[in-house]
Amino acid sequence: MPYRPAVFVTWKELFDELPNHEEIWSFLRTCNRQNTAVLLARMATHLYIDRFRRDSNQTIQTQNYLIVNFLDKEVLRRMEERIQGSVEYRLAFHLQQILTVLKWTIVHSMPAGGIDPGATQETRCSLGRCLLKTNDLFLSKKMQSEITADRRSPSAKKFMRLQLFLGIGNEINNPPMVTNAAIRNATIFEEIIKNIPVPIDLNSKLGETTGVTLDTYLDVTVGVLANYMGRSQEEFVKDPARAIIDPTKFLGSKLPAESAQKFWEMESIAIDELAVVLACEGPIESRQDFTSF
Repeated sequence: MPYRPAVFVTWKELFDELPNHEEIWSFLRTCNRQNTAVLLARMATHLYIDRFRRDSNQTIQTQNYLIVNFLDKEVLRRMEERIQGSVEYRLAFHLQQILTVLKWTIVHSMPAGGIDPGATQETRCSLGRCLLKTNDLFLSKKMQSEITADRRSPSAKKFMRLQLFLGIGNEINNPPMVTNAAIRNATIFEEIIKNIPVPIDLNSKLGETTGVTLDTYLDVTVGVLANYMGRSQEEFVKDPARAIIDPTKFLGSKLPAESAQKFWEMESIAIDELAVVLACEGPIESRQDFTSF
């Protein structure tokens, strides 16, 4: 399975200046939270499908589609002058970037009112600039200084620290195949059961606790993923609404209404609740913690 190192186009490469968080947050504060979150989620859908397909032509198509829609003429001119290599290897947009700005959107954007950044080319490009600036901010100044020091006197321990710094981006931008992830999860459950002192039927226990058995949970999860993986990039471009799932209708009559409701209660969260969760994040660096999603 091909592995893609994360090589991002940065704002400093293009404009010779290092951006800061406030430049991004000040724009997000003018935006409507729900509209911005939905737009970013749609972008994430395109990027995740690209990584699922793992096809060079698909990657180039995805990057070009996002570049045309979210980067203005001045940014494009500078990219043409300064960035060497195909958009397949020098990524303007990627999942860690989108998810980071999505977190900031939930925290900083306006719950009511504000602009819809997807409404015009100008506002889309303003969001695109914010996304590019985010690429410069994944490493804190402390991280950068430690990495610089480590490179002067490398060791196994220091190399491991570098891997930890960069690991989250590599994992997010190289998600496992669905089949591999399912097998991994099954193995984890089996290991958990081995360490429980009394026999337990995990399938039934989950059903008693949540109202959804493990078998049903896995079946529905695969069904939801199939809604995305079974479609082409072109389908989502022509009909953006396909990226949106209506929990009350998606499963139809294939699952009892009560079980469907229990599943979505486990797997979804209201945007207001998510804002509270993100505002109370723990000690993990925000740029490295995506457990809220």
